[in-house]
Amino acid sequence: MGTTLPIAGQEWSLKAQPGYNIVENPKFDSRILNLPMRQVSQGYGGTRDSTLYRGAMVARTERDNFKYKVNFLYNPSTITESRSIDLNNQVFPDYARVPGDTGDYQTALNTTVSFALLFDRTFEMWDSKYQTSDVGTFGCSVDTNAFFNLCGINTKQEVPGVRGGKSSNMVVQGPMAAVPMDLYFGYGSPGGLHYFGIITSLGVTYTHFSQQMVPVRCAIDIGFTVFADRKGSEG
Repeated sequence: MGTTLPIAGQEWSLKAQPGYNIVENPKFDSRILNLPMRQVSQGYGGTRDSTLYRGAMVARTERDNFKYKVNFLYNPSTITESRSIDLNNQVFPDYARVPGDTGDYQTALNTTVSFALLFDRTFEMWDSKYQTSDVGTFGCSVDTNAFFNLCGINTKQEVPGVRGGKSSNMVVQGPMAAVPMDLYFGYGSPGGLHYFGIITSLGVTYTHFSQQMVPVRCAIDIGFTVFADRKGSEG
């Protein structure tokens, strides 16, 4: 069965989601998405809305004709936003610019956002219907590799065949890249927090394993640097 997500150390047999050029982590099992006593709140435009909007991170541009995305299982319990003055920033403030200057300055704002995410693939690892799928084989590594794909860590490399055999495209890991992306806390929510920038730090802690030592749950700490936004966001 061909993979739908590039996994480090495996052969690259990438297929985008049907009808899209978006590659994202596999859908979560419906049993872990069902939350009892969902609150009905006042929605956009005065409507009643009981939707639980989960977050996502989406690359602003395509790479190898694919756009990479990471869907959150749970929203973070806390989000830390830090802003400070950068005295070495060479971008002039509005009052110091030449009148009529329409330049679009793409630079860091000396603003950071930090948060932690939890991923749990218990149902997918226990249920036999996932046995031949990526998530049933690799557990929550499909989610960490979704981040590796988003950050340019996972790349495709052609590996020559042994003794003249057929070469194959393998997924190898390289250095993390500064990939412009949109960060949504509540993807699709008109009032949810939204930032544009790059992931600057990524820390993974695996917290539970199967008897074959396949990681089932993990926590991911993310450091995000905010940039001046530009047109073309995904939301």
